[in-house]
Amino acid sequence: MAPVRAYGTIPRMSHDRATLYGLPGWGSTLAEIMLVAASTPFDFVAVEGFDAPGPNRNRILALNPLGQIPVLVLADGQVMTESAAIALHLAETHPGAGLAPAPGDPARARFLRLLVWIVANIYPTFTYGDYPERWAPRDAEALVAHTDAYRIRLWEWLEGEVTGPWVLGTMRSALDLFVAVMVHWRPRPGERMDSEEPPNVRVACSGDIDEVVRLMHDAAAWMSAKGTPAWDVARIDRTFAETFVLRSELLVASCSDGIVGCCTLSAEDPEFWPDALKGEAAYLHKLAVRRTHAGRGVSSALIEACRHAARTQGCAKLRLDCHPNLRGLYERLGFTHVDTFNPGWDPTFIAERLELEI
Repeated sequence: MAPVRAYGTIPRMSHDRATLYGLPGWGSTLAEIMLVAASTPFDFVAVEGFDAPGPNRNRILALNPLGQIPVLVLADGQVMTESAAIALHLAETHPGAGLAPAPGDPARARFLRLLVWIVANIYPTFTYGDYPERWAPRDAEALVAHTDAYRIRLWEWLEGEVTGPWVLGTMRSALDLFVAVMVHWRPRPGERMDSEEPPNVRVACSGDIDEVVRLMHDAAAWMSAKGTPAWDVARIDRTFAETFVLRSELLVASCSDGIVGCCTLSAEDPEFWPDALKGEAAYLHKLAVRRTHAGRGVSSALIEACRHAARTQGCAKLRLDCHPNLRGLYERLGFTHVDTFNPGWDPTFIAERLELEI
């Protein structure tokens, strides 16, 4: 249900619906989206200038001694602050809204951990970065630089924890709303969020084989632990890697820390794309990234290198197949879902087939 908006002044609250005090684009956006998701009727009151001396700040202070938004006044007059508290309240009072796993659900503990982690770690970096003069009046610019860099590391860690289309994997929750809103606060248009230069991608040589095999084994173990079984590691050995090296079909991404990512790029894939026309596409497999470099653009750099190589070979598309839990990841990287495919050797096995236009 759409909110009733009032700007400039704070009207008298309705006795039969909640009132949300905030500003478009600020932290109150989180509460606004969750209220809509829960189909909860509410009035929205925009409090311009709440963070500077004036009547609107005084009104917010009367509701929240910290002088922060959002402030949610429930229909019964109770005052709620803190986005995480509002999320939990709405999840409990509107269990069908899909804001949180139900108590007793195995995903509940992970949800609670990540919800508190986001608001306790990432959220404060915006507070310090938006008002640096309050915390470090003599060195405000340095505080902004440090909080921005710290936030990047936090996002990188969280990205490394996500293995499916949603933060909790295949289950949508309020965590996805928090992430979707907060990633738009910083960097602002024109700013970079990279913590380092993109890795260098090149064709692998024989000297890379041992490091690549270790990387693939580590990546497979990590994905399996997250409930996303990867390739059969028993087949990933020196002989396997040497075959691709000899055909110049193994790519590695490297930086000052050594090899941080790898993948293979082949001209055909008869197992998962048996009906494909020869030369119409190149096929990406065994994409692996060192966990210490997750979220730093390694996957994007490898995919872009594969895309360039495929274009050079005259292909129109770059294709891959993956576990269903990874479909969302590749869609965020630009791939389009084609279909769900069973290669025929196991009736219970399915793979998602995706492609990227070149």
